[in-house]
Amino acid sequence: MAATATPKLYATGVMDMKTVGTYPNVYSQLQCTPDLSADHCSACLGRLLRMVNSTMSLRMGGRMGVTRCFFRYEAFPLYGARPMLSLPSSPPGPAPTPTKRRSMLWVIPVALVPLTAAALLFFICYRRRLTRQRKGSRRAHSLEWQGKNSDFSLFEFEHLLEATRNFSEESKLGQGGFGAVYKGQLSDGSEIAVKRLASHSGQGFMEFKNEVQLIAKLQHTNLVRLLGCCSQEEEKILVYEYLPNKSLDFVIFDENKRALLDWTKLAVIIEGVANGLLYLHKHSRLLVIHRDLKPSNILLDSEMNPKISDFGLAKIFSSNDTEGDITRRVVGTYGYMAPEYASKGNFSIKSDVFSFGVVILEILSGKRNSGTQQCGGFINLIGYVRLYAQT
Repeated sequence: MAATATPKLYATGVMDMKTVGTYPNVYSQLQCTPDLSADHCSACLGRLLRMVNSTMSLRMGGRMGVTRCFFRYEAFPLYGARPMLSLPSSPPGPAPTPTKRRSMLWVIPVALVPLTAAALLFFICYRRRLTRQRKGSRRAHSLEWQGKNSDFSLFEFEHLLEATRNFSEESKLGQGGFGAVYKGQLSDGSEIAVKRLASHSGQGFMEFKNEVQLIAKLQHTNLVRLLGCCSQEEEKILVYEYLPNKSLDFVIFDENKRALLDWTKLAVIIEGVANGLLYLHKHSRLLVIHRDLKPSNILLDSEMNPKISDFGLAKIFSSNDTEGDITRRVVGTYGYMAPEYASKGNFSIKSDVFSFGVVILEILSGKRNSGTQQCGGFINLIGYVRLYAQT
């Protein structure tokens, strides 16, 4: 039942009144529904405490509750087990007169009710925070063990906060489906790219761990280099090498930036992406299917060399398994998915090759595949190119 053992927001406590006099102890009990966060639980109980102060000012006991939270206090024990929190009262003051003593018999315990409840709430939040920290520590240890190599580091959240200037808008490089990417500078002056996964992104710890383990094992000039990660409480952060020219989509879909690239350089970019895919599919220790290859997941270094990134959705197979798999959970980006994968969940290295073909068309044309009325009236670039090839 204790908050230390369950995710429920529940606590019991007692305030010892012996040091004040012969007044009865104050026993408190509070609980929030388990779907509430600690902050929402605190706000709900705060409203109840204000109601206690205004409606139960001279009562020795009472209870009050709303849909999501409940609070009760009495001058007798409310529970069979030992209270989860025991609070001392204030040091004794001057002896009261008999008249004041009778009034204080009612007032003192009631006045301490908000203090008791607040202390209990702090106790709950503290233990939940401690549990999350321990869980994050176990996760970090798992990541360290799985992705351990000489170039891999576990970063403290506070250091990344400082490096990105509190994840300021000025430091933001871009926004993706799984979260935002920020430019950061470490204390030694080195520049990094910090990918902070959003809590609502749908990428849980397993996808996060998958990306960490995978990239830490892959080493190729056309794959982005993972420097380390951070997993503390609810934060899931990946730290990459900083690539100053952002992602490929920033270049090929911008007329001014695209004009700076001649056909030779575009061919080098295409060849680099092809080499990265070839490494994933054939030359690495594992057969890796990316499943989300697109221009925004291809980063460019200072010399405009491409590096494939974002392996959160990648699948790993043994090196001799080229047939792929079938999944009910189709993930990726429509417009870049192979038809058999988008409709039936069948994926293999051919799925990545299809995505690569779409990327090539976008590089050569400067047009996005998905978008209405942009390619001669066709809904997508593939349809336009198919008709053009037939004429």
